[in-house]
Amino acid sequence: PWELARSSVLDRAQQLARLRHHFEIWWDVMLAMDKQAKMNTNQVTDDVIREEVIRLGEDNRELRRERDRMTVQRDLAEKRVEELTLKLDGACRERDQSILTVMNTARQSMPVPGRNNNSRVPRRESSHLPYNSPERFNNPKFPDAPVFSGDRGAFDSWRDKVQDKLMNSAAQYPNEEQRIAYIRSRTDGIAYQQIRAHVYVLEDI
Repeated sequence: PWELARSSVLDRAQQLARLRHHFEIWWDVMLAMDKQAKMNTNQVTDDVIREEVIRLGEDNRELRRERDRMTVQRDLAEKRVEELTLKLDGACRERDQSILTVMNTARQSMPVPGRNNNSRVPRRESSHLPYNSPERFNNPKFPDAPVFSGDRGAFDSWRDKVQDKLMNSAAQYPNEEQRIAYIRSRTDGIAYQQIRAHVYVLEDI
């Protein structure tokens, strides 16, 4: 019996040793698997971060390209605005000079009723009276010039009609103030503002 008991104790000890050995092996296996899992997780995380960095870099490059395009478009727009501003300023100066010419013509070159004038033959004649006849310049029914609002294409025609009206109805506008008042009455909008400005300039001369 003693021998059997001793043998049984030894067998159990050997079994425990084997179990301990197996446990250590499996523990090492589990540690290795956990380490590999962490490595795989880290690799996936690194790949995600790398892809995000690449995407952000491409977005940044696209934003730079868009900024450059907008800068070019802004420069072109500013250049175009500058060109149009210069053209507009030139057109305004030309229009103002033309209006001033009409004002000076009305101020300096208008015939006086009863005086023998050898000025140009009017474009429109309402009668066959002699040119130096006072009645020629006393036609209140001579058509008025149209109202001018600043249309550059219509200015020459308007100017001629104003001069014709003042020439043929000079008796109704015997002095400079009345002629200027008539010219102002045949303007509107921008043209009226320009006429007013030039009238103030002429009054200060």
